Amino acid sequence: MIKVKALLLMAILCMGAMATTDGKCRALVLSGGGDKGSYQASVFITMNTRLDAADVAYDVIAGVSVGSLNGSMMATYAPGQEREASIAIKNIWDTLRGSNAFASWPGGILQGLFEEQGIFDESNLRSFFREKLGGRPIVKKISLGSADMNTGTYKSYDYNETVLTEDYVNHVISSTAMPFAFPPILEGNMTLLDGGVVWKMDIPGAIRRCLEIVDDESDIIMDVVMTAESFMTEIEDLKRYSTLEHFQRGQEIKAFHADMKILNNTAIAHPKVNYRYVIGPSSRLTISPIPLDFSVKHKDFCFAVGEKDALNAIKMGPGGYMKLMLEYASKLKMGEIVDFNDMVKSHLGDEAETAKLSS
Repeated sequence: MIKVKALLLMAILCMGAMATTDGKCRALVLSGGGDKGSYQASVFITMNTRLDAADVAYDVIAGVSVGSLNGSMMATYAPGQEREASIAIKNIWDTLRGSNAFASWPGGILQGLFEEQGIFDESNLRSFFREKLGGRPIVKKISLGSADMNTGTYKSYDYNETVLTEDYVNHVISSTAMPFAFPPILEGNMTLLDGGVVWKMDIPGAIRRCLEIVDDESDIIMDVVMTAESFMTEIEDLKRYSTLEHFQRGQEIKAFHADMKILNNTAIAHPKVNYRYVIGPSSRLTISPIPLDFSVKHKDFCFAVGEKDALNAIKMGPGGYMKLMLEYASKLKMGEIVDFNDMVKSHLGDEAETAKLSS
């Protein structure tokens, strides 16, 4: 059995080696986002159907939280097999339910609150993850982000080609273990939980891994899929909001500004990298006050928004969507009342007019 796995791994690696011939490193960064992971899946699938295969033949994946789950499935397909990866990712989100993502303790929420270290038991997610990967080996460079709650530091676990080990599964589960909701994973002196607590999207990690392949940052082509909204919805009447809805609104605002700061600072620190398609939701993905909503309605909504945003980003061309997001965030911080979707429509209209004049 070990020889068979080794031969399979070698065959997949050879197929992947054939796909990387232009001296570039293509990296995909997947942020954290819990139940919004279906948005990531939709963007990935849409890009695979609309771009040339070589453009999405990723060499490196960096995932945090739900990005680790999505990224792990993608990493079992060699560069050049992204079409097959799309089918597998679609299957994951078609079959994922709340009962797969988390389980109640025998004593229910009270046991989780007072006797355990998380409201829910993560054993169902662990089983679901193993089932979906089906024993397939990891054949790409991938980094999984967790946070050590003892020291408050970000922990990046780097993998190259490997069979699915217990350590790998633990690092994925720890990356997705939201504080309060799930218990931590204990490893040595570390208490590992969701990496998004420290670092929502690990763009620097993807750059670091790409520099294992290429010598210069100018040879890195970077795609990023965020799950925090790329805009802020204006709420007309907050008086009707419940305590939970006020909390969620605060988290949205915090996540938006944190993500924009990461994008801006990373672009300044690594200006030679080709930030090609950096995409974030153009609509508020939270459609219910219930956290961790894995209902069909919510997943379908996230898929629809993901497809629309990916198509718009492709129409804008490389760098266009990211530039628009940063411009919008800058205006917002200056106190301007702006609408992100109006900016998108205006930009696409300008592009269409330019194309018409050129023809």
